[in-house]
Amino acid sequence: MADPPPPGNTESFSLAPTPPQDPRRGPGPVAIATLRRREREKMK
Repeated sequence: MADPPPPGNTESFSLAPTPPQDPRRGPGPVAIATLRRREREKMK
């Protein structure tokens, strides 16, 4: 591991490039991607 995850953010320690995200909000990159997909499907 190059650098340890920021304190308080323990759920994204396995992702090398961590997307900018507030660890206090809860949802991780996967949840964000799911939300984005839902938004796209809504537009159709």
